[in-house]
Amino acid sequence: MLLGVIGPDKDEEKKELAKFLGAWAAESIQIGPKKTPDESVKLFKLMVEGDVWIARTSGEKRSKIRLDPTKTPKELDLIDEVGGKERVIRCIYEFKGDTLRVCRPYMQIDAARPKKIEASGDFVGLTVWKREK
Repeated sequence: MLLGVIGPDKDEEKKELAKFLGAWAAESIQIGPKKTPDESVKLFKLMVEGDVWIARTSGEKRSKIRLDPTKTPKELDLIDEVGGKERVIRCIYEFKGDTLRVCRPYMQIDAARPKKIEASGDFVGLTVWKREK
């Protein structure tokens, strides 16, 4: 389901997107068996404005958000451009209070969406974000 498309779950989609809005700081990052050192994790910030995901480390990467909160686990697509071509990063996510857990593939083109919210294999990562106050 694309956000903004009129459908039976439009209100549910808007409510779900509202949970993402605001500033987030990375609490932990793990890709496969490798945990990112705490001093590096502190550099990762996230801002969600409207339907735009803005990831910041030393630079800034903007992606459009597409959600499907009706799936289990809930689905999040991050859509951007690489080399003039659209790229879709297929993620899954869950909220627990002010914590957002996002599981996604790394360093793979057209990778399948993860099935569980956990770091696995060599290229599936889990980032835990904490809402900034």
